[in-house]
Amino acid sequence: MKQNERIDKNFEQAIFAAAEDLFIERGYDLTSTVAIAKRAGCNQALVHYYYRTKDNLFQAIFAQKTMQFLKGIMAVDEQDLPFEDAIKHIIEAQFDSILANIRIGSFLLEELVRNPDRWDSLKSLIFTKVPLDVIKNLEMRLEKEIAEGRVRNMTFLDLAMTIIWANSMFLIRPLIAKIIDIPETQQDEFFRRRCKENIEIVLRSLKP
Repeated sequence: MKQNERIDKNFEQAIFAAAEDLFIERGYDLTSTVAIAKRAGCNQALVHYYYRTKDNLFQAIFAQKTMQFLKGIMAVDEQDLPFEDAIKHIIEAQFDSILANIRIGSFLLEELVRNPDRWDSLKSLIFTKVPLDVIKNLEMRLEKEIAEGRVRNMTFLDLAMTIIWANSMFLIRPLIAKIIDIPETQQDEFFRRRCKENIEIVLRSLKP
C-alpha cells in the first residue's frame, strides 16, 4: 500500500472511530460532523469526502457491528456442527460480539427504538449479507430435528427469536450491573455464567 493510501485509510478509520465514540457519548442527534472531524484530528471536508453525511457514518457503524453479530450464524453453516452444538455456538458467538461492543450495542439498540425506520435498514442488511442458503440450511436442519422427535414443533422464526432474546439482556449489561451492584472485577465472570445458563434454558426449551 502506498504512503498516501495509508494516510487516507488512517483518516477514514479515525473518522469512523471518532463517530462511534461521539455517538455513544452524546447520542446521534447531538453529534455533529464538525465534532467528529475535531475528534478525528482532521477537517470537516474529509468527513464529507469519506462518508458524505452523518447518517452514512451511522449506517457504516451499524453495518459493521451487525455483521460481527451475524458471523456466528455463518460460521455454524461452514462448520456443519450437530444441531445442539450449532445453537450453542450461535448464542456464544452473539454473546462475545455483544460484550466486545457493549457501549455501541446499547446505543444502536436505543437508536432502533427511537427511530423505527432504521429497522428496515437492519432487515435489508441481514438478508443482503447473510446468504439465503445459510438461513435455508438452518431451517432444514430444524425441520429434520422436529421430524425425528428431538425438537418440539416450532417455526424457524420461533427459534431465531428465542436465540436473540436469550442474549438481548446483555445489551443493557451496565444497567444490570449497577442495579444488582456487581463489582466491575466480577462482571465478566457473572455475565459469562449467565450466558451458559441461557444456553441451557434455550436447549431445554427446544425439547419435545
